[in-house]
Amino acid sequence: MDAFVFPGQGSQRRGMGADLFDLIEFRRIEQCAESLLGYSVRTICRENPNDVLRQTEYTQPCLYVVNALHYYSAYSAGRRAHYLAGHSLGEYNALLAAGALIF
Repeated sequence: MDAFVFPGQGSQRRGMGADLFDLIEFRRIEQCAESLLGYSVRTICRENPNDVLRQTEYTQPCLYVVNALHYYSAYSAGRRAHYLAGHSLGEYNALLAAGALIF
């Protein structure tokens, strides 16, 4: 049995999700996030300009997007989880993975 456990705030770091942003199938998710947030999640995650990942208003949306991209990557590779859990903000990603929320 597999479990997906999604981290919360405090696990953010410069470069998080960098390998996922270039996958074509996830571009729609990135565009959706950027249209809602008004900034480039890719740029903030990859470059962390002005150390904005220390600010909650950037950390939480970026972490949610990266967690979602990791989940979608695992799912598209055929991985399924019998258990889902999230710490703090990660609870929203667990709900997304459970189908209780849409992106």
